[in-house]
Amino acid sequence: MKSPMRLPGHAFCLILFLFSPLLPAYNGGSTPGQMPDPTPGQIGFASGNIQVSENIGEITLAVNRTAGSSGAVAADYNTLDVSAQAGEAYTSTQGTLSWADTESGIKFITVPIIDNSTVETQERSFQVLLSNLTGGASGGQNSVTVTITNDDMRNPDDLLKAARNPTQVAIAENILDVVSNGDASPELLNTFYDLMDNVHDHTDQVSNALQNIAPEEYLAQGQLAIDGLSVQQRNVASRLTALRRGVSCVDISGLRVKQNNEILLANELFSPKKYCNDSTVDNKRWSIYATGDVVAGDSDTSERETGFKFDTTGLTLGGDYRLSDYAVVGAALGYQHIKTDFHEQAGRFSTDGYSLSIYGSLYETNKFFMDAIAGFGRNSFDNERYIRYQLDGSNTLVNQIASSSNDSNQYWASIGVGGHIPLAKNFLLTPSMYLDYLKTSIKDISESLSGSEDGAALGMNIDGYDVESTRMRLGWRLSYLTQIGQTSFVPFFGIQGVYDLKGDRSVLQGYFQQDAAQKRFSITGDKRDVMYGIINFGFSGEYKRMTVFASYEKLFEKTGLEYDAMSIGLRSEF
Repeated sequence: MKSPMRLPGHAFCLILFLFSPLLPAYNGGSTPGQMPDPTPGQIGFASGNIQVSENIGEITLAVNRTAGSSGAVAADYNTLDVSAQAGEAYTSTQGTLSWADTESGIKFITVPIIDNSTVETQERSFQVLLSNLTGGASGGQNSVTVTITNDDMRNPDDLLKAARNPTQVAIAENILDVVSNGDASPELLNTFYDLMDNVHDHTDQVSNALQNIAPEEYLAQGQLAIDGLSVQQRNVASRLTALRRGVSCVDISGLRVKQNNEILLANELFSPKKYCNDSTVDNKRWSIYATGDVVAGDSDTSERETGFKFDTTGLTLGGDYRLSDYAVVGAALGYQHIKTDFHEQAGRFSTDGYSLSIYGSLYETNKFFMDAIAGFGRNSFDNERYIRYQLDGSNTLVNQIASSSNDSNQYWASIGVGGHIPLAKNFLLTPSMYLDYLKTSIKDISESLSGSEDGAALGMNIDGYDVESTRMRLGWRLSYLTQIGQTSFVPFFGIQGVYDLKGDRSVLQGYFQQDAAQKRFSITGDKRDVMYGIINFGFSGEYKRMTVFASYEKLFEKTGLEYDAMSIGLRSEF
């Protein structure tokens, strides 16, 4: 095979010769004075398969008539797509080659090669075929495969090298799958080619782009939903505590109160009926209550998930009925609004949630209790995910807002046991153990984009996913009974250790909307801590069957997450 040569007119071409040892040195016909070959001869390509760069301009293939020159002969030729497409990688070409009687040697086929600015990750090829031989000529090599290499080609591994964390790796791998498959829209493919074209000279910018393209923010929905369930569960559990041994229902016989430097029995100072010594509790079996909550928290950014700040406001309205001195049942409605702002200006969510809980407790005053809680809830999410990055190598500036709305359903159940242990000096100790099950099912997400022209094809569809938590809570609560005038006042302090029996990672899956093959990515979130703690303290006070209460709660020893919660409420019996 000879080297490429430049033809007149500065057309860069490649001519390949394959000479048969049976041919004379003259390739334009018979040697003067020599008799023509007595047979029509053989027609075929003079070269095998070849490879060229896309910037070559055009390729010229040689077709040779050998082993005879008797009579006029001809052969048709045409191009055929393999992995290269005519009109994008080369120009479709067809025609007929003819040799006159006594003429032998080489004829040429020229095929234009298209040089585009697209960065491919694979070589492309097409074939040139000979057919319909006439004049009795026999066929030789009737096809040549031409492989086109991209002068802008990037090694796919280069994009993976720009990925700095598991989330970026997941998106980079998906981009390579989409490009390799080739079923995505031209706009989406060009966006990905743009990343690959900048990866060598602007690696940090490509890494930042991968992080912005990744939709791992949606993993936060599961965590926010589970945390919201905990708020509702805490409010109901607090109500049950008040019903069993709160100010409106505490057996004070045996407790002592200091008054005027004298130690007296509490039931010598206060009405026994007021503290459940009377089985009818003044016949006040119904009660209603309202609780307001404010929660502020922060989740740190990790190598898998973008951190966020969140603020929650909530309201719980409930009522219950005392079946007897030993049993109570009730129900509560809850509402909460959560505002979430992601770190690094990655986006924001707004969440409205509604829930219904039913609960009951069996107990014997100052001895033991058994609680049961079950509930159902629904959240509505309004989401904005910001896709913002710059690539200096191609003057690309992406500034997109991916908007979406979706819902989640959630369920929970809890059972608990514990006891009340009267201590000296009006203290009451309450150990408890609860087993909780919480589940939230996040629904599918479909984004719509608004913003700059660059990056307009980066919208995604996200599959729904479930988050489950099965946890055990062990706690101690210390209360102190005191009296200020006609107002009973009970401050308390509590601590809980929480052990999550599942602690699984959430997995987010989805695909780019403009990828017809729907090649899915899979982003794995952080592993949840299996052990952490909660402390809380507060007070309740009762005056004439009206009770006010307030509490503060803080999470500790949970990696990457912290929050502070405050509750205030009002109860009334009738």
